[in-house]
Amino acid sequence: MVRQGWPDAVDVDRVHEGGRAPNRIFNRHSLDNVLGDGIIDVERLVAERAFKRAMGQNVEVGAFDKDSDLIDSLASEYLRYGLARGEHEVAAMVRRIEAQAESQARQHGGRPR
Repeated sequence: MVRQGWPDAVDVDRVHEGGRAPNRIFNRHSLDNVLGDGIIDVERLVAERAFKRAMGQNVEVGAFDKDSDLIDSLASEYLRYGLARGEHEVAAMVRRIEAQAESQARQHGGRPR
């Protein structure tokens, strides 16, 4: 959905000087001017927590003590940018992020669901 709404802000080519050939890398900060830190970084935290839980690792808490704090933050940003139409859609989007992270964890020897 982000790619559809802001196609010029995703997967921006960035050339690194000093190498023999330019490298294509994902420019993580390409979305900062469009969506700020409220979506991308919080989605990464959601995924990281789900991944660590699936791996049986401790989850570190920081600015967001509870998962519900993360979801509330995402909900307000998703709704603000029109990426979700309501709380149920936000919850479904968060579950998809968590499911993808849990799937990746299982590929690395994490606990089956």
